[in-house]
Amino acid sequence: MMDSSALPENWAAVTLETVAEIHDNLREPVNSTERKSRVGPFPYYGATGQVGWIDDFRQDGEYVLLGEDGAPFFDPTKDKAYLVSGKCWVNNHAHVLKAREGVCLNRYLLYALNQVNYRGFANGTTRLKLTQAAMRQLPINLAPLAEQHRIVAKIEELFSELDQGVASLKTAREQLNVYRQSLLKNAFEGKLTTAWRAAHRDQLETASTLQQRIARERQARYQQQLADWQAAGQPGSKPKSPKPLPPLTAEELAELPELPAGWGWIRVGELVDRVTVGYVGPMKDEYIEEGVPFLRSQNVRENRFDPEGLKFVSRAFHQSLSKSALSAGDVVVVRSGSIGVSCVIPEHLGEANCSDLVIAKKPRHVSPHLLAYYMNWQTQGRVKQKMVGVALIHFNTKSVEGFAYPLCCEQEQQQIEKLLAEKLSEADQLGQTLATALQQADALRQSILKKAFCGQLVKQDINEEPATTLLERIRAARATSPAKGRQAKLVSKSLTNC
Repeated sequence: MMDSSALPENWAAVTLETVAEIHDNLREPVNSTERKSRVGPFPYYGATGQVGWIDDFRQDGEYVLLGEDGAPFFDPTKDKAYLVSGKCWVNNHAHVLKAREGVCLNRYLLYALNQVNYRGFANGTTRLKLTQAAMRQLPINLAPLAEQHRIVAKIEELFSELDQGVASLKTAREQLNVYRQSLLKNAFEGKLTTAWRAAHRDQLETASTLQQRIARERQARYQQQLADWQAAGQPGSKPKSPKPLPPLTAEELAELPELPAGWGWIRVGELVDRVTVGYVGPMKDEYIEEGVPFLRSQNVRENRFDPEGLKFVSRAFHQSLSKSALSAGDVVVVRSGSIGVSCVIPEHLGEANCSDLVIAKKPRHVSPHLLAYYMNWQTQGRVKQKMVGVALIHFNTKSVEGFAYPLCCEQEQQQIEKLLAEKLSEADQLGQTLATALQQADALRQSILKKAFCGQLVKQDINEEPATTLLERIRAARATSPAKGRQAKLVSKSLTNC
């Protein structure tokens, strides 16, 4: 018998098998191959909801489906049970339940199952499973039948209000994302600094002049590296000359937005010393507790370096991977998984290396932060058009090198970066506020259910038949007209123990 000391006097602490009929015999799995040839008008349900349509039905009526395996049993913010009605088909990943008539309401049972603590009942390593035997023993706090109606009505009233609030929060979050995209679009099309540019019209270097200066400086650096290499007796590999890139074609330019006077399009490969890629190879035996930071894709977030899960390698291993060595100000781009997500290597990281990231080394005369902003913005558009690969979609060095970038003078770049930092910071703060509010909504939903099944959501009526009396009456009725079968015997035993 369960401890009912914390419940109102007219409530009873029982097990699920006391208040629900189990109809697992109605479920039947149909593999996906067969379902493709049997598509029809009837919904086909699984552990957490509808998973398809089928040409026949196995049950007709209102039932509560509770996940058997694959349900989020240990996540208090997610539902484990849901209600279905009408003609449908249920596979073997959900238990099929119906509240016992005169004892419990289906919707009361539904909400009760979505607030039960499943720890100790659902078990498994890679995939949690709730066996029928364990499910039968799930604790249910049973209110008098009339009070159940009031509880369900109050829950649904509060949930409806909460759903409206959540919908508003999600709409605001979507609008915030639209604002971010609009802000970046205006920044990289010159609209964000229109007034500033007009006020400094006669003081600004044109993009074409800046591009020529960048090319001259790249060539001068190469000549100096070559001279140093020759003077040192030609140790190691010969320095590579700057890689010539084809100009943007008329077709490419036609797809790009119009830029203000004095701006121009340039390929990313022309703005940096070189574009290379991180180390690709086995790493299991190379990681150590402390050493040189070794970045992976999970350390790269939109416009920020994330130290969570950062790995380390020995200095000797780092020195053997000079091609993928990182310096402060380098822009790294994720090339598989979260494709195109970029950030700038911060100064505090010091010496570092990385695996399987595209590295834009030492941007010259262009803000690395603006370059990262631009790459992240374009993830939503042209980056996806430049994906290569089939089995593993990835973003390679050629994609980054050839990427068109809107170039303007350095003074205007500084102004754009300042404005973007201010406005995106405000957007980030608002985004965090919205995220917190959505989390609080999830917590409030659970709080409503907790109060409901502790007898604190609606008032009790001393004139209503207590749940214990109801159960005793049903037990007595069953004793005079006993049902047949194993389930009836289990229910009778459960009622006796209440």
